[in-house]
Amino acid sequence: MTRIDRSTLSISIHRNLKVLSEQFNGPSNFKIRSLNVGVNPKIEAAIFYIDGITNTQNIQENILNPLLKMTKMENVESVIKDHLSNIDVTVEDSIVEIVTGLTKGKCLVLIDGYNQGILADVSNWQTRSLSEPDTQRTIKGSMVGFNEQLKVNLNLLQNLIQTQKLKIESYHIGIESKTDVALLYIDGYVDEKVLKEVKRKIKSIEVTYLLEARVIEDALEERKTLFPLVFTSERPDVTVSALYEGRVVIIVNGLPFVLIVPCLFIHYFQQPDEYNSKAGRFGSRIFRLFSWILALILPAIFIAITRYHSSWFPSSLDKKLLSSSDTLMPFVMEVLFILFIFQSLLEATLRIPKNTTLLVTLIGTITIGETAVFAKIICY
Repeated sequence: MTRIDRSTLSISIHRNLKVLSEQFNGPSNFKIRSLNVGVNPKIEAAIFYIDGITNTQNIQENILNPLLKMTKMENVESVIKDHLSNIDVTVEDSIVEIVTGLTKGKCLVLIDGYNQGILADVSNWQTRSLSEPDTQRTIKGSMVGFNEQLKVNLNLLQNLIQTQKLKIESYHIGIESKTDVALLYIDGYVDEKVLKEVKRKIKSIEVTYLLEARVIEDALEERKTLFPLVFTSERPDVTVSALYEGRVVIIVNGLPFVLIVPCLFIHYFQQPDEYNSKAGRFGSRIFRLFSWILALILPAIFIAITRYHSSWFPSSLDKKLLSSSDTLMPFVMEVLFILFIFQSLLEATLRIPKNTTLLVTLIGTITIGETAVFAKIICY
């Protein structure tokens, strides 16, 4: 696309056609359908759309056919009121907005002699079917997770929150490619100070394009912190609960999860099973917190006991587990090597086909473990 020299449409359809063709110079999927409207006199008109992201049948039935049957017109607004049957139809004269609308799956109708165009939503985006969340799974409760389409995610949330207090504000982030972002909150529950701050930070984002939520997270956090300040969720029920708790939800088109702010450290230890199951509601969270602390400090405790406090244990246990090591590396390096292997296997599982994950990780763990033991890199 080239730079836009004109800011608004001209009354000449040929001049407008030239300007728009320059904007989409190159792509073969930019289509122009010329036609005549009216009877006496006949007026030149044209329909512009991008093939592949628009529903051509919708254009044929609800836009092209009514225009061909039109015998007279007073102005552009009368065409919308009397002939077009699309729901989402607007009148636009800004070329920037028209180009943005075309890239979002809308079609443009231009009529010679008018410096306004008709933008109709005829988008036909491919969507992934709803499925169970990959990470935030539960034994009981909802089995539906978000997908990559913003409208689908909004539909899931509005189905659970059927109240007029649910507010949805739309933003378009990106200079070159504008990504749709929705901000949700429940009026009367949300903290107004938090809401005002979130809006300010979102409006201050200036990027060429937005493909991941990390850009928004960095803007909300503003400075680097040890603990995350933004909670991500793949589940609609968890998101609804956060909204009723007074928090703000941010949905980015193209991502199968939402951002929830503000976030506390304890929120990462909450799971849907605590609310869907009768047993272990409080104990499960305590056990999860204890396991996290244990996983964090267990390597350091093991090294400290092995190096300085082996006398705390019986001599038979000390000789078998703590002292008998003939490896080539110091004990600290052994622990760091094991942690490195775990992280490497984790990275590998994320970048191989899903149906081979179990086989590859199982064989990889056995092979690497046996090799490391026989090479005396780690002890057994």
